[in-house]
Amino acid sequence: MNAENGYNLVSVCFADSVLRTDGHMVNCQYGAGPWERWQFLPASRAPGYYLQSVQFLGRYLCVLGDNLGMTSSEQEATAFTLVCCDPDDPSLLALQGPNGDFLAITSGMVAPYGPGGGKVQMSSFSELAVLRLQIAQPSA
Repeated sequence: MNAENGYNLVSVCFADSVLRTDGHMVNCQYGAGPWERWQFLPASRAPGYYLQSVQFLGRYLCVLGDNLGMTSSEQEATAFTLVCCDPDDPSLLALQGPNGDFLAITSGMVAPYGPGGGKVQMSSFSELAVLRLQIAQPSA
């Protein structure tokens, strides 16, 4: 499940707040750029998908307690299950971790900010966990 330039994962609760990484930290950014692009790779040791940064290839999203981080080890990467949130709009999904919690953007951004901001964490399902999957545009 991959587009040539990857995908952006955009909050439906916070306009234009997009899941991002700097290769180490996971948060969100207002608007999508190269650090907000993700690939979905089939998990090798569990059902689901690993999320790999397009900008930082070889860096995978991982759950660290209730928080999220990045790892360079596929063994430490978290396999997420993609949950369809609206059968009439397959671009609306939630990412469920192995313990049943969901990735959620719990506070968003209202303007671009270099290092990103907002809060991304694992929590029980709510509207904060619903993301819009968008095909990423090529970097300039």
